[in-house]
Amino acid sequence: MLLIDQLIAQGNAANGAAGELAEREEANLKKHQAYQALEGLFGQMCSDGNLDAGELERLFKEFKAQGLDTKTLEELKRQIQNGDGTSRVKVTTDLKSSIMEQIQLADASTHSPDAAFQAQIIMGVHSRSWDLASRVSKAEHDMYSTCVKNMLG
Repeated sequence: MLLIDQLIAQGNAANGAAGELAEREEANLKKHQAYQALEGLFGQMCSDGNLDAGELERLFKEFKAQGLDTKTLEELKRQIQNGDGTSRVKVTTDLKSSIMEQIQLADASTHSPDAAFQAQIIMGVHSRSWDLASRVSKAEHDMYSTCVKNMLG
């Protein structure tokens, strides 16, 4: 394989890696936004110190949609079903902290601390590959031009 072909292959591979990194970071951003919205929703719902059956059902659906553990919410649903008929459950400080911590831990997993470093590496490979390919192509052109000139006279 010619050097220029290798350099072009490296440049194209860097293009693909940059695209994959961008897609991964976009997905992480969407998850982060969803977790932030869920945290706000939970905070708003339990601001009165209670969760009613409708709020609990909505939280349950949101937790499932985000792939979060629903065991705590299932237990709260059982409490409402077996409770005193008020269809509300008291939100204790421990319960609120536990659920908020679960959301925040999931949110923390969406942050990729080395994404900027990966992007720098990819962009370095990309620019070096295409720059060198351009230089090699020009050098080949100059060499062939010189050969033709020498042959013609």
